Amino acid sequence: MSRDLKRISIIAGFFLVTLRLCIGWQFLYEGLWKYRTQETASPWTAAGYLTNAVGPFRDVFRDMAGDPDGLNWLNYNAMVDRWEAWQEDFTSHYNLSEEQQQELDQLINGSDDFSVELNDWPVELKGNDPKYFIYRADLNGGGRLAIVKDAQPDAARFGSLRKYITKKAAPEFHEAVDKLQRMFENDAYLARLTALLKEDPEWTGIVKDAEGNILEERVGKVDLYRTKLAAYEEELAKADQDFEHEHLKKKWSEVQDLKKELVPAVKSLETDMKVAALGLLTEEQQAMPRMPPQRTPIHTIDMLTIWALIILGILLLSGFLTRFAALAGAGMVLSFYLVAPPWPGVPAGLGPEHAFVVNKNLIEVVALLALTFLPTGTWFGVDGIFYRLFHRNDEQTAS
Repeated sequence: MSRDLKRISIIAGFFLVTLRLCIGWQFLYEGLWKYRTQETASPWTAAGYLTNAVGPFRDVFRDMAGDPDGLNWLNYNAMVDRWEAWQEDFTSHYNLSEEQQQELDQLINGSDDFSVELNDWPVELKGNDPKYFIYRADLNGGGRLAIVKDAQPDAARFGSLRKYITKKAAPEFHEAVDKLQRMFENDAYLARLTALLKEDPEWTGIVKDAEGNILEERVGKVDLYRTKLAAYEEELAKADQDFEHEHLKKKWSEVQDLKKELVPAVKSLETDMKVAALGLLTEEQQAMPRMPPQRTPIHTIDMLTIWALIILGILLLSGFLTRFAALAGAGMVLSFYLVAPPWPGVPAGLGPEHAFVVNKNLIEVVALLALTFLPTGTWFGVDGIFYRLFHRNDEQTAS
């Protein structure tokens, strides 16, 4: 019987260590994957998970997202402040020259004078100003290539300007034409934001004539979204029956449909502006490390989650500070569980999982708590090295 018990103990120890290694690998891999996505066009973020929190801790987790319903994206003043802060960070990070700062300001705020620096008017064009364009020479040498005031050249006009120049012409001219075209086509993102959030009749509900007189006022999509969202939150606070939550699912779907129609349009405008701003940089500036994201509550949460997964994964895999890592991991996964707990009276969260009280997250919490009270690190891991080292010292002292 004792042999059987010893055999079971060895087998149990093997699988407990294996359990620790599996959880550690899952943490590490997930953390590294999330970290790698931060350099891509679609970085991982916990915003979607937190925004869709349900249950008694819904407001706590949604508040962590900073702006769970995207209302700041539909607030004109908030967006202006956001863009001004970004402009300052962009200028500082890439150490923009005075000319680049002017171009960036024009990109955002617009200008009546589109011009770029050009040292000399190509010989092919001297005495022959192409339509829509003009060269302004400085008295001290150099000058600027500009678009004639109130002219509206299209892409074909810029192409025609390039055709004036032979292949042997200085690359500086072609670079100036390219820069001038980008400036003109990407001009005044703030004006586009204004047109979207303050002037678009479908969004604002206000119809004006050419002189700016109000012809009609109705409920715009932005106000409709805010109204439906407020009504949903009010009914959700009162709902305590399953049938009420089922009814609210339809209302939430309507709210989300409106959100998907409004918020992504503003986000897309901001993305286009940032891409256009990158076009103002020199090759040396483009080779610099990417500008870090603007500091927001959700960015802090994302970074804490990523580094917690990586560090705890390494500790569990190496068997170093094993019990601490297991306890900290249990707390972290418990927070994942509480975002959408499968409890009675709590509407089902996102995803295909079907569970009642116990789901995969809770099982992992229990497993990590079990590892907290077992010396798996001394069986296989760095903890075992320290244990044997100090245990040997104790034996020598006792002898």
